[in-house]
Formats: sequence, C-alpha cells, structure tokens
Amino acid sequence: MNRPSHLPEGVGGPSLRFACRSASATHRGHIRSHNEDACLLRPDLGVWVVADGMGGHERGDYASGQVTASLETLTFAGNLAALVEATEDALLSVHQHLRERGLAVGGVIGSTVIALLLRDGHAVVIWAGDSRAYQLRNGLMYRLSHDHSVVQSLIDQGLLEVTAAADHPLANRITRAVGAGDTLHLEMELLPICAGDRFLLCSDGLDRHVADEEIASLLAAIHDPEACAKALLDRSLALGGSDNITCLVVDITTAPAA
Repeated sequence: MNRPSHLPEGVGGPSLRFACRSASATHRGHIRSHNEDACLLRPDLGVWVVADGMGGHERGDYASGQVTASLETLTFAGNLAALVEATEDALLSVHQHLRERGLAVGGVIGSTVIALLLRDGHAVVIWAGDSRAYQLRNGLMYRLSHDHSVVQSLIDQGLLEVTAAADHPLANRITRAVGAGDTLHLEMELLPICAGDRFLLCSDGLDRHVADEEIASLLAAIHDPEACAKALLDRSLALGGSDNITCLVVDITTAPAA
C-alpha cells in the first residue's frame, strides 16, 4: 500500500456516500490513576481518532484532549484530499502548541494519534506513535499502521523478536508523537473500502496484552461494534490492564465501489 504525502485532487467526492456504525470503549486500566487516552467519533465527517497522551502530571490527558479537540472542530472538507490536508494542518498546529507548552514547563507534553478518514470509497489512516489501526475484511485482519517506537525499530532491524517486544525495557518508548520533537512527521496509508469492512483504532493498552491473533478473532466473532469494543477492552483488562486502554470500532455497512 502507498503512503502518499499528498492525495490526488480527484480522490474522494463532495459527499461521504457510505453508511457506517461505530462505537468506542475506554478504561484507565488497573494500575494508572487516571486515563490519558482520548477518542473522537465523527461519522458525520468521516473522522475517527484515538490519542494516547504522555507527560504525566495531567499533561498526558491534556495533550490527547487537545489532539481530539482540534479534529472535532473540522468542518466538512470536501473530497478526501481536502480532508487529509485539514487534518494535517490541525495536527501540526496542536504539535506546535504542545511543543511550546512543554518548553515552558520544562517537560514533554505529547500524544500519539491514529486517525481514520473516510470519503467516497477510500480511507486514509494517519498516525504518529504506537497507537494502531487494523482492518478486518472477509474474516482476515490486516494491520494498517507501523509503530513509531524503539522496539519496532529493533524488530525492523532484526535485533529483537516480536515475541520479546512486550517485555523489553524500552517497550513504552515511542519515536514520534504530537508535541514531541522539533518536527512532526505524520505517516499515512491510503486504501479502498467496501461494504463489510471493519476498522479498529486502539491505544497500546490493547495490543500490549492481547495478541493480534486474538484481536482478529474477537473482531470477526462479535458483530455489534459496541459489544466488540467492550470485549476487546475487557480482554486486555483480564490479561493485566497495565495501561490505559481505548478501542474504537468502525463498521462500513454500505459503500460505493472504489
């Protein structure tokens, strides 16, 4: 799949032209004192977002809240290329704000972001950090995002086995985030959608405990998006729940041919 920096102007039309159902579930987990995750569901705009804050001392929930708030104020942006551009602009603005606020207080105030944008037969996934996006189609699950993290870099270089990633001492160290670093580099994935597709956006509190195989099994078995989001969350809690957990499920019920 391509990771374009700019979409063709013709991609996407002036209307959403699809029907969907979506739901989310979130929990602070068994160890954390508060929840630094945030999520946004705007099916009227074709925008769904999960953000996982970092920084501690209530800075993390501020950061994730700023990410979702900036995208909640998006207006109908025309075709998919325009929606992507508006999303990029909003996230870059939040990055600058969080960067300046962090410098003022002497610490990082940042957040991961994973966003799903839908328009007229196509989807774009935009992300920074290790919150993830998955797609379920015809019973098969595909991971759409690639973690921006230290352990993922080690895996990519062949220096670490996937099975050892969760227990690595740098397992929670990410290499990109909104608000962290001088420049924000957003990664994107463009793909067609069709009726019957299911998307999952989640913070790392889910995949830290629940293996991809079990995530795929639950996504395929539980048809109601609200029940599915809750089942995924409950499974992570049952397996340890050591971090904040957010699961957001989007089902495409009708869509134009891509």
